[in-house]
Amino acid sequence: MPRLANREPFLALVKERYGNVTTLNRTMVNDVSSALGIVAPAWLVQEPRRRVGRGLYSIDMELTPRTKE
Repeated sequence: MPRLANREPFLALVKERYGNVTTLNRTMVNDVSSALGIVAPAWLVQEPRRRVGRGLYSIDMELTPRTKE
């Protein structure tokens, strides 16, 4: 299974529950992960560039539309 497989459902549920946020706290990550029946996604919590503070994670990169060059 591709590494990015759980990003879209995770981000869709974040948007449904919390609206257009760009930063998630640990409680939000755990809430969404639990609802999806997964552990906290490694692509979010284990990537140093996403960490913006203690227990705070940026999803801003995922919400930025990608352009083809």
